[in-house]
Amino acid sequence: MKQRDAISMTHEEAVAFLHEGMREVWPIFLATNGPGGYPHIVSMGWIYKDGRILLQTYSKSQKVMNLRRDPKAAVILEASPYGDAGAFEHRRLRGLMIRGVCELDDNPDRVVEIVTAMWQSGADRSRRLGVQPDRNLVDFVRQRAHKRIAISLKPEKWASWDHGKLKAGTY
Repeated sequence: MKQRDAISMTHEEAVAFLHEGMREVWPIFLATNGPGGYPHIVSMGWIYKDGRILLQTYSKSQKVMNLRRDPKAAVILEASPYGDAGAFEHRRLRGLMIRGVCELDDNPDRVVEIVTAMWQSGADRSRRLGVQPDRNLVDFVRQRAHKRIAISLKPEKWASWDHGKLKAGTY
């Protein structure tokens, strides 16, 4: 078996990884096709719902201009490979890259729906850490939702890696 095959996640493992990333509020990196052909990569808050990666941003942002020109994009999500002592641990390398086509939705209610779901995910984590979440963020976005846009990435191709699946000494 090739090492690449040995570290790949099943679809079910990849979806579980996305849910773990939402619970832990890991940033996702969105790559769009920027002006002049260079990638435009940004870190964003996100949720995974109904088989799609959902994001929201200002409607006049560069990433939105890029997606209007070319809706193909990719996202990458990685868990930290650093252990509790701060040391890099190869066996902890886990990640997911998803390529697909994005749809834009300028309905303010959709933007608020995404932000509310993102807030709830972060609130759950905050409560686990003993911190009370601040509801003001959702209220702030609700007031400004008319300037924002929802991005829905429909996955077409997945690539994944989980080095914890390798036997010790094979990496």
